[in-house]
Amino acid sequence: MRSLRNSPPVPLSSIYDSVSQKIVMKVMAMTDDKTKKKTIEAAADILGVDSMAVDMNEQTLTVIGEMDTVAVVKKVKKSVGHVEILFLGSV
Repeated sequence: MRSLRNSPPVPLSSIYDSVSQKIVMKVMAMTDDKTKKKTIEAAADILGVDSMAVDMNEQTLTVIGEMDTVAVVKKVKKSVGHVEILFLGSV
């Protein structure tokens, strides 16, 4: 049996990439169709996004996929402004 001490370390990115994640964000500026479109385009630009849902009444964006959640939040925040994370977890 091979010892774990002698094996090379496993990068954390390879561990988390295989887990499907869900993030629900409140986008304060999402009040009209133009901002909704910008929000969806920003999130869709991230590699690994599988699906998205928008609730205009609650001003929330739900993103599901094997993606970097920090990259999604940064991209949406840069595109439309203030973003509040309501839920972050694995699916």
